[in-house]
Amino acid sequence: MEPIISLEGISFSYHRPDGEIEALSDISFSVSKGEFVSLVGPSGCGKSTILSILAGLNQAGSGTVDIRDGVSFGYMFQQDLLLPYQTIWKNISLGPSIHKTLTPETKKRLKALLYKYGLSHFSENYPGQLSGGMRQRAALIRTLALDPDILLLDEPFSALDYQTRLLVADDIGRIIRKENKTAILVTHDLSEAISLSDKIIILSNRPAKVVKIMDIDIPCKDKGSLAVREHKRFGDYFQVLWKEMNTPHE
Repeated sequence: MEPIISLEGISFSYHRPDGEIEALSDISFSVSKGEFVSLVGPSGCGKSTILSILAGLNQAGSGTVDIRDGVSFGYMFQQDLLLPYQTIWKNISLGPSIHKTLTPETKKRLKALLYKYGLSHFSENYPGQLSGGMRQRAALIRTLALDPDILLLDEPFSALDYQTRLLVADDIGRIIRKENKTAILVTHDLSEAISLSDKIIILSNRPAKVVKIMDIDIPCKDKGSLAVREHKRFGDYFQVLWKEMNTPHE
């Protein structure tokens, strides 16, 4: 399948008063339409920097980023960033309101998403009245409001307790696949990466390099990430990924 995104030889350095810090070195990979890809690697190795380059928030120092014409991005951060004094409806319709695209058709689509993902009875509630999992679903619907082609997910489950994280990751993974979206996830959780992904890109310590790309072939992904965790192949993938993550790389 033809890639929707290709990175070739990407490098990036942060400029500080005491000198440059090289964050990325010769990063190359591609993502095809409909793929769910995870970026894993040591803390501070530059995973989130890759997302910011794709989103246009940072510019690569060298290399090329090839994004198919017309492709748009939606970004989910570690915190849901819902506006606390606005209703859930106001939050999810904020993007279309700003872009002046809150047409009757858009409102109908947003109401359908609220209904589809169990939030239709909470549209006039405020974020503080919702559970963490419901807030993350609302944040995802807000991200989907502008109908992006690619979702950039920067550890969107990390603020949740473990049990809620499992359920919300499963929930949001299902939503992304149902909406046929392409997704790139940054995570430190290896089990999460395996259970959600079609492909995992393993990065080294800073300056990050791609040390391995693992294709994840577990046939029950359509049943959700919790079902994937119970599959007999899951443990094998975890062992390979764990070994790779704990092998020193130059």
